[in-house]
Amino acid sequence: VTPPPLRPAITYRGDLNAGGSISDGNTDNKLANVGGRFQARSKRHRFTFAGKYNYGEADNEINERNATASTKYDFFVTTKFYSYIQSLLERDDFEDLTLRSTFGGGFGYQILDSDRAELFAEAGVSYVNEDYKRGADQNYASGRWSAGLNWAIIPDRLRFFHIHELYMSLEEADDFYLRSEQGFRLPLVRNLLANVQVDYNYKNQPAPGTRRADTTYILGLAYEFQF
Repeated sequence: VTPPPLRPAITYRGDLNAGGSISDGNTDNKLANVGGRFQARSKRHRFTFAGKYNYGEADNEINERNATASTKYDFFVTTKFYSYIQSLLERDDFEDLTLRSTFGGGFGYQILDSDRAELFAEAGVSYVNEDYKRGADQNYASGRWSAGLNWAIIPDRLRFFHIHELYMSLEEADDFYLRSEQGFRLPLVRNLLANVQVDYNYKNQPAPGTRRADTTYILGLAYEFQF
């Protein structure tokens, strides 16, 4: 009897994605974005690193430039229940934001974890520090809620993904910040996929002269790997 293959003690997976557009004529627009995610997972431990960068021009004037980087460590107390610590760094020139940094921890639950679907939810507390170019700097303790779904709607044909984080100030109830990513991926050839994505951020108390909501539409390619 041939025994089943052993699952590696540690698995690695991730993706790299890029998109953009150029238009010339009556309007002169340039858009570009790059991003990536890397995850290492063992029975008890999971490390996740992610980052992205968006840049845009309209008629030779920059109208979008922002970057995000995050790290997260999960320790699985049981096969589904885990504790975590996380950090997030963000910069957005057009949000008047020099740097937003968060650090915190809490608990999560891996509701689904299969090749077909992954679903998690988690909650905790975080310390938020916001440095603005012109507006007043802020720092405060916040509650943090996050959830994510990666679902193969049609295996090997169509996949939906969504992830969001919500930070709510524990000092002022009206001060909250939501960031999210969602979209679809369609396999093209081997590990190459078409990526259709919408990033939506909402800051209920933005810096003076800036808007509450930011939406970025991304159409590009993604490369996924796993070993």
